[in-house]
Amino acid sequence: MENVTGYNKRTMVMITLLVGTICSLGLTVLAFFTEFHTSSHLFFEITIVWVACVLLAIIFQKVFNRHLEIIEQVLHSTNDAIIVKDYQSKFLFCNDTAAKLYETLPEKMIGKDDFYFTGNKEQSDFFYKNTQAIMDEFKKSTVSETFTDKHTGEVSHYLSLKVPFRDVRGKLKIIVFARDITQITRLKEKADKNKQRLQQVLEVSQEGLWEWNTQTNDVFHNPKWEAIMGIESSKNTFTEFFESILPEDKAMVEAALQALVESSAPYNIEFRMRRGDGKV
Repeated sequence: MENVTGYNKRTMVMITLLVGTICSLGLTVLAFFTEFHTSSHLFFEITIVWVACVLLAIIFQKVFNRHLEIIEQVLHSTNDAIIVKDYQSKFLFCNDTAAKLYETLPEKMIGKDDFYFTGNKEQSDFFYKNTQAIMDEFKKSTVSETFTDKHTGEVSHYLSLKVPFRDVRGKLKIIVFARDITQITRLKEKADKNKQRLQQVLEVSQEGLWEWNTQTNDVFHNPKWEAIMGIESSKNTFTEFFESILPEDKAMVEAALQALVESSAPYNIEFRMRRGDGKV
């Protein structure tokens, strides 16, 4: 995680040296302008300062490392793939989920790019250009993208939130939260195909279709239903549908709909409706 934040042990050493040097200079200047400090006293005080600085640095480093361990545990426990890259699209951090996707271990991904693991240049180039564009704009973005298995050629679908940031040294980096939506995508594709088939069947059979959303009371129709009813553009409301029913048949339709909603009884009735031009 140190290469993610830009903070490392060298930084801690530099801070310790800087603080120790400043304090030592301060004590030296103080001793120069006062008569109460002997050289032995000054040496002792400077020694104490340096010992305190080193101890504080060690304590701070241990606390910082513990915080990083907790953060890593949380990131590795999620089912979403989490990746951090630099501007050249080199991996700086990957959680276990992401590493499994690339069939490797998190530590083995550091410093490498997508192409190293997948061998898919087109896919790697897309990831490279996309992350760079988001970092250049420095604005988070949600991207739908695919990942192709290099062995089977199977395509997985991901919805990725990509957030650019700068580390403590000002270097541009990006963190990616990728959620696997393959199952949802395939279900949607299957539903779209079924809807297309149904539409084709309805067009061939010349039947009208209406769909009633009982939660919102909206009613949706296919174009054939509107043609049958002589309506150029439906209002898509249940009121419009119910008012088109002849008064003598309304009670029957209402009872059938109530039985359908309350007990899932079959809705198979014959009733009369008045078209937009007044014909029944």
